[in-house]
Amino acid sequence: LMALFCVYPSHIAGLGFLVFRLLGFAERFMLTLHVVSHRRLFKPQYWYLNKFPETVLAFSLGMPPGFYYIHHVMMHHCENNVFPYDISSTMPHQRDQQSELLKYISKYFTHAVFYLPYYAF
Repeated sequence: LMALFCVYPSHIAGLGFLVFRLLGFAERFMLTLHVVSHRRLFKPQYWYLNKFPETVLAFSLGMPPGFYYIHHVMMHHCENNVFPYDISSTMPHQRDQQSELLKYISKYFTHAVFYLPYYAF
């Protein structure tokens, strides 16, 4: 699919490639990112290789470098899913309704960009 994008560059091919990557690899990548945010893959002398999944690979899936670690380890674990301090808290939402899921997703994507850097510093 990537070869097709290189031969015929277009926005449609790029969108197709992005959808293919997200549907094919996003779930596995997020699980891997979760594991490596808690446990290091490499010895301490190779500390820079431990930053690779969070910076380079996350960026290739559309996540800003460093956001997952700040959100998951610094905020989510410290605040223990308590609303309003944890922006990904599900406490104010009814979990069995799809409309609440859409509210949660939209809140997360709009608030994370502004609130997460504020929280980190």
